[in-house]
Amino acid sequence: MQVKLITIVICISLIIAAVWGVYRQGHDNGFQLAMFQMQSRETELTRKIVDETNKDIAKDKVIVEQYLNKQYQFDKEVAQYDFTFTHQESDSCQCNNVDDNELLELQHIINTANKY
Repeated sequence: MQVKLITIVICISLIIAAVWGVYRQGHDNGFQLAMFQMQSRETELTRKIVDETNKDIAKDKVIVEQYLNKQYQFDKEVAQYDFTFTHQESDSCQCNNVDDNELLELQHIINTANKY
């Protein structure tokens, strides 16, 4: 009788251990599957962000290249023309309706121009 009881207890223990093992295995697999799905979503999102950023960089690069080309063309056109301006200095001039500040500023501009 005691042997049967021990055998039944051992069988029940083995069944419980097997059920626990299957449950634990399923829990671990479910956890790993959930983690894999989260990582996959994060990877896809990161890939989309990187692709969008690369597209924006390519657009910006085109814009910068166009600007630099226009600037180069402008500089080239400006360099073609070489003018020499001369200013003849006069001792007196007549100014109407000019206040003192404007007159001082005008004199400063004229003096600066005469230096060059």
